[in-house]
Amino acid sequence: MDFRQWRNKDPDNLEEGRFMRRSRIDILADILFLSRRGILKTRILYGCNLSFNQLNSYLNFLINSGLIEEIFGLRNSIFKTTERGIDFLIAYQRLKSILYSSNNWK
Repeated sequence: MDFRQWRNKDPDNLEEGRFMRRSRIDILADILFLSRRGILKTRILYGCNLSFNQLNSYLNFLINSGLIEEIFGLRNSIFKTTERGIDFLIAYQRLKSILYSSNNWK
């Protein structure tokens, strides 16, 4: 599943043709999803449509929570989702599917 499919599975992503604001948890899940195989910071920045300061704040939180790891290279750092981060993504998807399994959630 690519990132577009990941995002489009989110029923609260669109409302009457407009994008709704994402919650903090949605943004954390997006970052973790993009980082599953390892990714550069700029790719996360563009993929999640965040500012540099916002991304740094989220990455610091994720690193301190043990959900993502920073792998230092010669020129750039790679960010990769940890096993704990994968567990978070699974729980996040499960919760979303439970909440949106009935059409009563708006």
